[in-house]
Amino acid sequence: MEAVVEVPIEKLIISPYNVREDPERNIEVLVESIREVGLLQPLTVRKSKKYPDKYEVIIGARRLTALRRLKKRGEWGDTVPVIIKDLDDFEALLLSLHENIKQRTLTETEKARAVKRLREEFGLSEGEIARRTGITVRDVTNLLKILRVLEDIGKEMVTKPGRWGERRRLAIVERPPKTEEVMKVIPSSIVRIITGFSDSLSRYEEFKHEDLKRVLAEELGVLQQRQLIEAIKKIRKEYKRARVEGRKGMDTLLDIVRKARKESIEKVSLNVLIDSSIKNRIENIRRKYNVPLSTAVEICLKIGLKHSAELESQLKIEKSQST
Repeated sequence: MEAVVEVPIEKLIISPYNVREDPERNIEVLVESIREVGLLQPLTVRKSKKYPDKYEVIIGARRLTALRRLKKRGEWGDTVPVIIKDLDDFEALLLSLHENIKQRTLTETEKARAVKRLREEFGLSEGEIARRTGITVRDVTNLLKILRVLEDIGKEMVTKPGRWGERRRLAIVERPPKTEEVMKVIPSSIVRIITGFSDSLSRYEEFKHEDLKRVLAEELGVLQQRQLIEAIKKIRKEYKRARVEGRKGMDTLLDIVRKARKESIEKVSLNVLIDSSIKNRIENIRRKYNVPLSTAVEICLKIGLKHSAELESQLKIEKSQST
């Protein structure tokens, strides 16, 4: 068992190899927890290379932040229990990443940037990163792709901490002028779909040297997932037709993308319960003419609205029967 020692709180600093980027996040909950039940686990630290009289916190950045707050309130003493480890930079980063993944306390941004550091600073391949961290190779690849897209368009992704592969929402934070801050929230799935779509378009010779991921993220990032899927279907169809007609390239694609985006934004999702027999009839019509279900439902609604007198009469009957 490793020895636990007491270190003065002012001698503790957060390590640059600690993967937590925002130790203040939801900190009051942790502050109250420590105040009520105490510090359940010691912090993991190493001697600082830059400041010989200090210790870098590798695991426990949020706990240190909470303890500092409690000390200011006079509810914590002058020292903190720690375990001192002899770690180089690579071991420090790997330990911090591994522990936080295990505890499911990292956002996708923090995971992605830590993975990027392992690759760029320490030369690990995606396979080696997966083997050392327990992250799948596919997740490593996807995180790096998404991070690259967002960095290319001058944005950052911020998510709530969670389990790998869960649905989670991204806050896309513009890197704005210092005088203002602009935030736009979109689902993380949108970025993944756009990335896959741009990769498929890159097979065309005219896009070999174009930054499609950046362009498509900027143009389509405002759409909801269902809107985006419908827009991409239309873009694929229209661009394929344009190429046959001899129109191709970025200008042509942008015209098609913007038109598809506008049409998608004008449509809204409608979640309702209907009788299964009605759904089956619509499904049969849809299959007969090979159109999307949403298209078949929309046409049925349009036809129904044209017969407003009959529609209102039926609604009055329904109302009288339910009262």
